[in-house]
Amino acid sequence: MYSALMAIGLLSHIGCVFSTYLPSVRSYEALGGVNDEDANKIVGGTPAAEGEFPYQAALNLSGIFCGGTLISKSIVLTAAHCLEGFSASPVNTFKVTVNTTKLSGGNGAIVRGVRKFVTHPLFNPITFDNDVALLALSYPIKNVRLSKLPSAYTTSTYAGQTAVAVGWGATSFGGNLSNSLLKASVTVLTNEACNLQYNNTITSNMVCASAPGKDACQGDSGGPLLVKGVQIGITSFGEGCADPRFAGVYTRVTRYLTWIQTISRIIQSAPGFY
Repeated sequence: MYSALMAIGLLSHIGCVFSTYLPSVRSYEALGGVNDEDANKIVGGTPAAEGEFPYQAALNLSGIFCGGTLISKSIVLTAAHCLEGFSASPVNTFKVTVNTTKLSGGNGAIVRGVRKFVTHPLFNPITFDNDVALLALSYPIKNVRLSKLPSAYTTSTYAGQTAVAVGWGATSFGGNLSNSLLKASVTVLTNEACNLQYNNTITSNMVCASAPGKDACQGDSGGPLLVKGVQIGITSFGEGCADPRFAGVYTRVTRYLTWIQTISRIIQSAPGFY
């Protein structure tokens, strides 16, 4: 769905058996620019209300665009593949924007730089297993509601439950990004069902979701998949946009709660960190 590292909108997919990758997108114009007229056409998506997802982050990673979520006043959760190929050196050019429904920013939007990032040490860029990363902000954000992560005691697989994918992605496969934040309702699948679609490449670290005519598209990598307001997934990859044969694949957040907590604590305890 969104392996194309441009991730800010309702998701797109990389080739089915990870054999075909979308091109990297280094400007909105590369996808035809930002377009509000197509806002209601994004693979079954509808515009989010002001204040509905204030923790949704737009990440400008030296010209590569991804989504993310603010999970503490100084930490953003995103997908590891968004940061593939980066070293620590260009981090001072990264920008994170939250508290807005407009990709272009606007009233109330909060922008921060990035001090450092940490990708999961076992991230596999071929299979997209362990596709999770954290960004440490240059300065804390104290007045924005945070994304809620699952309880450490959660045992649910969420299969059969309605979920919401959120982002600023393309209005069609290879099409325009939307300036309006969009959301789309999908249903969580069992991993067994998803493995039938993806030739047994779906691991226990992944969760799949789909719905007829609804999906994310190019531009949503790193963004959230939510069930009843709780973030259960991170947009990772998939095949096509709303292709009825393939669900979208997300990183399963419950598998990484300890890692997220541990790395966040280490980052925030570093000397000089706010």
